Amino acid sequence: MGVSPAEYMELLQLAEDSASLNAMNAVAVVFAYVTAAYLVGAKLSRIQAFSLTVVYTLFYLFPVNVVVNSLGRTYRIGLDFIEKYPDTSSDLMNANARSEDFYLYAITVVFSLSWLLSIVFMLNTRRKGG
Repeated sequence: MGVSPAEYMELLQLAEDSASLNAMNAVAVVFAYVTAAYLVGAKLSRIQAFSLTVVYTLFYLFPVNVVVNSLGRTYRIGLDFIEKYPDTSSDLMNANARSEDFYLYAITVVFSLSWLLSIVFMLNTRRKGG
């Protein structure tokens, strides 16, 4: 017995929820780092700023990785659903399922840019204060 359309919809919703939740976590991590940079960045020693940045980078990688993996999982579930139930899937779902590369590249660019800009902000804050 295979997976029903309702079960596919539930799987898709779970994968999308996972991606959304972890995207919000990643944004929260960036805001926490930028806030720390703004409030105490100039007062930190070089070692403290470097350590904070390393911890931030490692902590930031987890939710970003989960977002990318969840989007890939959503894509694969969607394609499987379209293949098994072509009459049930909508044209919009077909179009979205076929544009996975765009979403993955866009998410990667946005998250990479936010990480890079937050590091630059810390460096500028330290330069102004020190």
